[in-house]
Amino acid sequence: MSNSLTYKQEQFCLNLFKGMTQRNAWINAGYSSNYDLAIVDVRASELAAKGKVKVRLAELREQASSPLVMAETARKERLSEIARAKLTNFVKIEGDALEIDLNGEDNAALQEVSIEEWRGGKDQRVQSRTSKVKLINPIQAIAELNKMDGVYQAIPPGLQDNRVVNIFVVDKETKNLMSQVKERTGKLIEG
Repeated sequence: MSNSLTYKQEQFCLNLFKGMTQRNAWINAGYSSNYDLAIVDVRASELAAKGKVKVRLAELREQASSPLVMAETARKERLSEIARAKLTNFVKIEGDALEIDLNGEDNAALQEVSIEEWRGGKDQRVQSRTSKVKLINPIQAIAELNKMDGVYQAIPPGLQDNRVVNIFVVDKETKNLMSQVKERTGKLIEG
């Protein structure tokens, strides 16, 4: 993140980079959505035209085009590999022995592999062997994929300060009565 950008400006840049419209990038960055959409559009357009925002967007585009940076598809493929991996992909039982095959698919899912042997006796033969295979938690990989795909929606602006929202479900007769009171008084009945 560029030092000259605020947190919201950085989020705005990231949202634009992801392909959001200026309006949605503005709102999802945490700027107020209490304005008319025309004002939001003007403010978002003004922010997008700022030099430091243009510089940051250029930086993001350059990073994405670098062969050293994983593209979104490559990241999703790696996370999918982790999410799909099963212990049986790496561990096979051969008679009384447990064999570990590290040449199979889904190696990105391996977090830890260790094999300890204890040798003893006159000929130093293997007396015991302890094998450990630990996989990366697939739930974390699935959660990351969900974040990348926008499955988890951000808290709508205006609800971020933990306000209480009351929702009243009423029958048709009560709704009509409330509408009549509102028409006559200009106020909504509160219960």
